Amino acid sequence: MDMIKELNMLRTEIARLAALVEKLQPHEAEGTLWCDWMLEAIDRAAVAEKTRENHRNCARHIRVYDATLRMCDLTPQLVERFERWLTEQGYKVNTVTKQMKIFRRYVNVALDEELLQSDPFRKWHSRSEPTSKQALTERQLKKWEQWCAEGSGSEEEQLAARAFLFSCYTGLRYSDVRAVHWQDIRTVGRQKWLVMRMQKTKVEVRVPLSKMFGGKALQLIDTRGRLFPGLPVNSRTNVLIKRIAKQLHIRKHLSFHCARVTCATILIHRGVPITTIQHLLGHRYIGTTQGYAHVTDSTVLKDVKRAWK
Repeated sequence: MDMIKELNMLRTEIARLAALVEKLQPHEAEGTLWCDWMLEAIDRAAVAEKTRENHRNCARHIRVYDATLRMCDLTPQLVERFERWLTEQGYKVNTVTKQMKIFRRYVNVALDEELLQSDPFRKWHSRSEPTSKQALTERQLKKWEQWCAEGSGSEEEQLAARAFLFSCYTGLRYSDVRAVHWQDIRTVGRQKWLVMRMQKTKVEVRVPLSKMFGGKALQLIDTRGRLFPGLPVNSRTNVLIKRIAKQLHIRKHLSFHCARVTCATILIHRGVPITTIQHLLGHRYIGTTQGYAHVTDSTVLKDVKRAWK
């Protein structure tokens, strides 16, 4: 009986010690340097490589702010000070909010892994300012088409200009235009469709090339491999697009992404429902599409005229 009693007491003590160890483990983890852990978490995150680099950039900002920051130092006050520091570095509201959201993403990972005891972002609220996304008008798009048709500019500029046009006609992102392959063009019911999985979101998009913009995208296809082999990296392509815009006297701050906005804006002007545009662009949320699709003065005038026919 004494032996049984001693065994029960031993089991109770073992259970008490195990609970104590489990309770102490998170506190030990909180002594870990935050940036070291965050960079490891970024490496194992299931995100696109460009997104991963953006997340690493956020970790670099945190390291510049405080390289000795530990998990146990993460408090609502620290979050507030870091946000203020980003603003003091000259970053605009939307850029600051983007960095803070990335920071919060990995705080949530640490919370899920029980490495933090409380959420340092519990008092933080995101802020944003409305932005004006640039888009070409149909007249400006025709000028761009004419420039390409005349073979103006260097070979590198022609490639960037044609890729930009393809994005205007299809709504594809830069990463998708760079990856699109001849095999992604399929025949469905005697019509040519572009069917591919987007690089960023992995969402499948289906674009009726034969009908969109009168089939102009098909005229840009002259290869059986990647459609735009040798397209420069995004930053270089943006430089070329700005150079071409200057030659065409288009006084807008253009980037490759403006082609995607141009596609949505022209579709809106031509009466395509916003839900259809959402599907074509591969957006999960219609609010994202609404941010892309500009309602221009000409669209308003066209709709008002239709109401009084």
